[in-house]
Amino acid sequence: RRVISDNELEVVVPRHTAGVVDVAVTTSNGTGIAYNIYTYLSPALADLPEDINNDGKVDAVDVELVVKAVLGDKQVKGTFGTDTNDDGSTDALDVQSVVNRALYR
Repeated sequence: RRVISDNELEVVVPRHTAGVVDVAVTTSNGTGIAYNIYTYLSPALADLPEDINNDGKVDAVDVELVVKAVLGDKQVKGTFGTDTNDDGSTDALDVQSVVNRALYR
């Protein structure tokens, strides 16, 4: 979602079934594809979607981050994957998901 340098991008990837996938990057100069370059882990190995900061636990920090994203904090939205239910937007449902996971872990 943001350019770090001429050779590096920072992105948030959508959830996907386990396995190796291709990655395509499109710019004004065209599309480049790297084949078999990214590996999705099985759900048993992947982090919880509610663990917004990927620190291995779902807690008040994750709640704060998803609330900030709902309120429009662009830095949070550009850095963390806050759409925990993959419906295309970060909203009250995502906040509820994170709160529930934090309370009932």
